[in-house]
Amino acid sequence: MKKILSLFITITLIMILVGCKQDSDKSYIGLNAKIININKDLKGFTVKVMDDNELGEKFYINLENEDVYYIYANNETNETQDLEYSDFVVGDIINIDTDNVENKSALAKRIQLITQRIK
Repeated sequence: MKKILSLFITITLIMILVGCKQDSDKSYIGLNAKIININKDLKGFTVKVMDDNELGEKFYINLENEDVYYIYANNETNETQDLEYSDFVVGDIINIDTDNVENKSALAKRIQLITQRIK
């Protein structure tokens, strides 16, 4: 009986430790940045991060994935519209949703244009 109880406690502790393990990959939802370079060959942005975080000052956003969603919200009319990669220009302020930031590079899931434009 003591062996079964000890085995049960050991397995429970292992399961708790595995469940509490932190991933090295972090999600960044709503990261504000300014586009400082647009790479048209590789389809991506080099951005300067405007938020305090451990990513550093600059990093590269890879936008080659066809599932990336681009959006613009007009603050005056409260209307939203879909954008394309070609709609962005150097100097734009954007909001990025991304997972898996490694080596100052990330794959984006959503890019929202924050810079207000009349359209």
